[in-house]
Amino acid sequence: MPLYLALLMSSGILAAAPNRRTYTVGVLFMFASGIYSQGAGFHSAAVMFKHPLKLFMDDQPGLVATYPFFSKYYAWQRTTWEHTIAHYLYALGGILISIVVGYAHRHTTDAKGMSSRIDRCMFVLAVVLYALIMGSVAIEFPKGSIVALCLIALGTSVMGTWVVRRDRRWRKAVTWGNRYVLQFYFAAYCGALVIVVAWIAHAGGFVDREDAGITF
Repeated sequence: MPLYLALLMSSGILAAAPNRRTYTVGVLFMFASGIYSQGAGFHSAAVMFKHPLKLFMDDQPGLVATYPFFSKYYAWQRTTWEHTIAHYLYALGGILISIVVGYAHRHTTDAKGMSSRIDRCMFVLAVVLYALIMGSVAIEFPKGSIVALCLIALGTSVMGTWVVRRDRRWRKAVTWGNRYVLQFYFAAYCGALVIVVAWIAHAGGFVDREDAGITF
C-alpha cells in the first residue's frame, strides 16, 4: 500500500487546490485501499488459524473422526474465509486501486518517449510480472478464473478506453512512454486476460489448479 500511495502522490493530483475531483480521488483511493487491506487481513488471519489446526488434525486423526467439528471448522476457514472472502476482497480492491491510480496519471507522459533501452526492458518486465501475478492468483483460488475474468475485463476496458481517448489515435496511444502508467496497466491487464482465458480453455472450465489435478 505505501507504494500505491507513493504512485498516486507522484501524479500531483492531490497537490492541487482542494476541489471535488481531488476529494473524490482521495476518497476512492482510501475506499479501495480499505477493501484490499481488509482482504489481505482476512487472508492472513485465516491462514494463521488454519495451519495449527491442520497440524493438530494430522496428529490426532482418531479425535478428528470422533468430533467432525474440527474438519468442518478447518473447511470453513480454508474455503469461506481464505479462498472466497479474502481473495475476492483483495482482488476487487487491487483492481479499484489501479483504476484510481490510472485516472490520476491519465496525463502523465514521458517527454523523451522512453527512448532508453533499459527503460523499455524494465517496462516490459514489469508488465509481464504484473500479468503473471494476476493470472496465477486467478488460477490458484476457487472460481478465481471467472472472478478474475470479470475484473480483468473491467480493468482492460477502462484503461484501454483512457489510453485511446486521451490521444484519439491508436498509433500515438501505443507509442513508448506516452501515458506510460495507463500503458502499463492496459498491457498488464491484456496479458493477464490472455493467461486466464488460456487457463479456462486448458482446464475445460472455471476451475482452480487443485480441481484441475495440478499439484506441486
